[in-house]
Amino acid sequence: MRWLLSFASSFLLTSFLFEPPSFGAQKSWVEIRSAHFSVITDNGISRGEEVALHFEKMRAAFGTLMNKANLSDPAPLRILALANGKELE
Repeated sequence: MRWLLSFASSFLLTSFLFEPPSFGAQKSWVEIRSAHFSVITDNGISRGEEVALHFEKMRAAFGTLMNKANLSDPAPLRILALANGKELE
């Protein structure tokens, strides 16, 4: 299940997190926790909550498609959600 979520996370990160860079501004990092994920982002609380919600929905959909196949994880999956692609460099 984790490999499927990791694959899907790369798709979501590219579709959600590309915004124009804000040069010279100090970035503040926040951690948003949901039932199964921990999203660490420099793109604001509301955007972090949106990413966490999408991952929870995706997890539920995969659970339905895979007939609830072992969805119990010992710890939340950490997601690093960057505000733009430049941060990755």
